[in-house]
Amino acid sequence: MSKFKFTIITAFYNTGDYLKESIESVIGQDIGFEDNVQLILVDDGSVDNSIEIALSYQKIYPNNILVLSKENGGVATARNLGLKHIEGEFVNFLDSDDKFSKDSLSVIDRFLKENEDIDIVAMPLIYFDKKTGEHHLNYKFETERIIDLTKDYDYPHAHISSSFIRYDVLKNYKFNENLVNGSDLLFMNEILIDVKKYGVTNKTHYNYRKRFDESSIMDNAKKSKRFFTEKMKLCYKHLFDLSIEKYGHVLDFIQYIVALDLNGIITSKVYEEIFDNQKEIDEFWDCLMDLLSYIDEDIIRTHRYLNFNTKSFCIYLKNDDFYVEINPRRNKVFLKSKEFVINRLHNHKIYFDFVEIKDNQLHLAGCLISKSINDSISFNAIKKTPDGNETVYKCRRVDYPTTNRKTWKLLGIKWKFYYNFEVSIPITDENYKISFNLHFEENGDYANLKPEIDFKEYCNISEFSNYFVKDGKIVLFKDNAFHVVNYTHFFRFKQALKSVSKILSSDEENKYYSIYIRILHMFHSLFFRNKRVWLFSDRPTVADDNAKYLFEYSVKQDDNIEKYYIVDNQTDYFNQMREIDKNIVAWGSLKHKLLYLVAEKIITSHVNHEWINPFKEENQKLFLGLTTVKKCFLQHGITLHDASAWIKTFYHNFFLFVTASDLERDSIINGDYNYSEDVVQTLGFPRYDNLTNNKGKKQILFMPTWRKYLKDDESFKSSEYFEFINNFFNNEKILKLARDNGYKIIFKPHFDLIPFIDLFDIPSEITVGLNESYQDLFNESSILITDYSSVFFDFAYLKKPIIYYRGEDEFHYEESYFNFETMGFGEIVYSEEVLFDKINSYIENDCEMEDEYKNRVNKFFKFNDQNNSKRVYEWLLNHKG
Repeated sequence: MSKFKFTIITAFYNTGDYLKESIESVIGQDIGFEDNVQLILVDDGSVDNSIEIALSYQKIYPNNILVLSKENGGVATARNLGLKHIEGEFVNFLDSDDKFSKDSLSVIDRFLKENEDIDIVAMPLIYFDKKTGEHHLNYKFETERIIDLTKDYDYPHAHISSSFIRYDVLKNYKFNENLVNGSDLLFMNEILIDVKKYGVTNKTHYNYRKRFDESSIMDNAKKSKRFFTEKMKLCYKHLFDLSIEKYGHVLDFIQYIVALDLNGIITSKVYEEIFDNQKEIDEFWDCLMDLLSYIDEDIIRTHRYLNFNTKSFCIYLKNDDFYVEINPRRNKVFLKSKEFVINRLHNHKIYFDFVEIKDNQLHLAGCLISKSINDSISFNAIKKTPDGNETVYKCRRVDYPTTNRKTWKLLGIKWKFYYNFEVSIPITDENYKISFNLHFEENGDYANLKPEIDFKEYCNISEFSNYFVKDGKIVLFKDNAFHVVNYTHFFRFKQALKSVSKILSSDEENKYYSIYIRILHMFHSLFFRNKRVWLFSDRPTVADDNAKYLFEYSVKQDDNIEKYYIVDNQTDYFNQMREIDKNIVAWGSLKHKLLYLVAEKIITSHVNHEWINPFKEENQKLFLGLTTVKKCFLQHGITLHDASAWIKTFYHNFFLFVTASDLERDSIINGDYNYSEDVVQTLGFPRYDNLTNNKGKKQILFMPTWRKYLKDDESFKSSEYFEFINNFFNNEKILKLARDNGYKIIFKPHFDLIPFIDLFDIPSEITVGLNESYQDLFNESSILITDYSSVFFDFAYLKKPIIYYRGEDEFHYEESYFNFETMGFGEIVYSEEVLFDKINSYIENDCEMEDEYKNRVNKFFKFNDQNNSKRVYEWLLNHKG
């Protein structure tokens, strides 16, 4: 008879940050730990404090906790060692960074007593840490029940840590020690091939950690070539062979679980980098094709957890067949693999990103998502006048290779395409209609399709707000086409009533509020009908950037333009801006919203839609057609690295993109941003006009930039980035140097760093500049220490000394046009010793920038004349769009 009801085996390797929490979740079980649970902790050669943590608990509970140690060999070897010491009736394999719910064991115990013939019982997984929510296989836990896999083959099970297995069954199996990943799936399904049933309970759950630093065995395995071929051979193929040996065929549930798990291999982003030679690639493909030959097409086609991309790709590989079937008479295009239809091109929609009138032309841009070959597709816009005359405009192809619209590959094979296009059509006095034609041609056959049109959520038109007014024209979307008609009050009023009617008949959130805004806008726009309105903004809660300084200059100009600055009225900045001008408007207020709808331009230093558009979080599709505002991007800082992945034309569609250097401008125009030369202008940053080289104060300014991979306190405090900053704060040699020479050290944290300030050990002699103006800090400081932050350009503009001090962690941007070694404005240092020497050298030389770096500053910046605001203002004044 077993000594304990449960044995929990936990293998650990360098999980000192999590192990205590995991152990406590076992000890704290409401079933009663000491009477019912054996906990076996197996150290797999850790070099951190894990073993000390484990031994400290064994000392408290010597009758329940057994600590074993071995050389590092992997989780399978550690678990196999634990298997030799089991004294419980049911066994679980809790991962050392996960934890049980408080009632997990009592719930499992109750279930097993009610179902004495069941050998395996599982509970659902709930993610925590980096990822939250339910595991994608939790659908099988809808009710407590027994799952018979011979009938319910589509209820696969692989997660061993959330399962409890009867020892009398489990003792006949071992974990495969040659598998770096997949030993859980293999172990569990070897047993299931024999027992074919397992129980599930939804009365408790298993807490499954997804680490922020992605340092788990699973995370690392996915980056290894062993995740590919080895797993297919030793895990998937072994299960197939075992099933055939026992039953003469591969059981459906085994096919199903392997198809599901193959998805991780097929969609891997590292496939093209992982193999060293063609032999390894050939071996991988031989294994994959062999596995697919055992999986029925129906299993793949009806799989509830494979998306259509993976399904169609697997069937294409399995059939080794792909062809295009064109029916020109019915204008239909099919992509097929034998009889399986991979794609119906004629059913695809085109989605528009923007529709606007600019410079007396109608500009339209959109995309088609398809599995067709891009070279076979072209788009035409067809302009038709009332007298029947047609003009065809061929759409321009646009690529966005750094964004989510790049061509998707599966195992190196191009599989999902984004066909991005733009077209410009001259505005004329007559009314006309514009429809779109998709032309597909392959091997001499062709079809002309009329795709259905839809709109992206950020487009300025939607199904509920399907028209806009600009320059005496109304652009209306109706009957799958765009109609450009001359403005009349009656026609606009008619369309407004139709929009209201459509909104009222919908179930859309905020529909009544949107109608209220429409009514107010109708009267408000009459008042502003002949006025030009500009809105200026930085962050909603901050007024200390390019927009502020341009606003300060612009309000002094006599030009009959209504100018307003937008900022949160709960901040000190609101009253500060009131000292500059009376037209300061509370962000998100009704006045802000109404002004946004009549504005000609919004002039901002940031691109976040939720900061620019006050309707962004209020079901914005109900308001879209009411505004034709042009977005003018002043930038928050020099674009130092390739930022095309997020400052993309199809999403932002800037009217103006201001740069401070021709090198910066060229990097944007010649990069993957897809902004034209007339949009990107080297005019200089307005805030630079306020920079003065004031050496009146002895200040050393420390401004490291942010690391995007950091998400919470735990990942932050364990990072090299935290250590790098905290070590600087507590470098006694540098602190003494500053004290002895009368210098003050000011730490100005990055906006995203502010929530973590309290985690640092900051001595009292370092000032944390949370509320200080950037401009004041730049003007008054003598030396800047930063790692990569583009604030160094502001400091360099003043020709003050800069030190690039860097830790060893990897930064989140790739290098672009700017080379720190040959173009940087200061020395790059990596150690605190060299940093000390450099600071000391500058102090001894009255904080003077070296001539070499002054020459680089002069070469980089196009202007240094304090006329940046004037240039930007005059460009905006002269370009109405």
